[in-house]
Amino acid sequence: SEVAARHVRVTVSGPSQLAPGAENEFKITTTDMLGEPQSVALHYTLFDAAGKRLLAENGTSDANGRFDLKIPTETAFSSRLAAAVLPPAVFTPAVRLEVLAVHHDETYRMETAVPLSPFRFLTRLSTDKPLYRPGEIVRYRSLTLGRFGLDSPANVPVVFEIHDPAG
Repeated sequence: SEVAARHVRVTVSGPSQLAPGAENEFKITTTDMLGEPQSVALHYTLFDAAGKRLLAENGTSDANGRFDLKIPTETAFSSRLAAAVLPPAVFTPAVRLEVLAVHHDETYRMETAVPLSPFRFLTRLSTDKPLYRPGEIVRYRSLTLGRFGLDSPANVPVVFEIHDPAG
C-alpha cells in the first residue's frame, strides 16, 4: 500500500479534436495506484507536428486530484493553430499534448496526439427579394465568419453555387 501511494496515475480527458477559435478544455486527474486523489505539480506542453512548442504552462491539481487545462482561444497560439489548419500547404494533422506530473521527486510523463479539426465557418446569405422569375438578376449579400470566435482568421475565398429547384 505504501508503494501504491508513492506512484501516480495521470488521466487526461477532453475533446477528440482541437477546434481553432474554440475553447478546448481538458480535464487532468491525478490519483495514486489505489485510486485516491493526489495533489501534484503539473507541467503541460503542446507541440505542433514539427515538434515546435506552441504552449507551455505549469499548474497543480487540487486536493481532489483535478486540474482543468484550457487551451486559450484568443492568443498568438490560437492564430498559429488556425494558420496551421487553414492553408493546405502547411496543414498540421495533429498536435502533441505532453503532461508531466511530479510527485515525491518522481516525474510521470503522459503524452497523446490530438487531431486538429479544420477551421469551420458559418455563412449568412440574404437576397434582395424572396422570389425571382426566370431571367431576373439575383442580388445577394453574404457574411462569413469563423464558427466559434465569429471572426475570420484570414482572407478565405467563398464560392456559391446556385441550383434550380430540381437540384
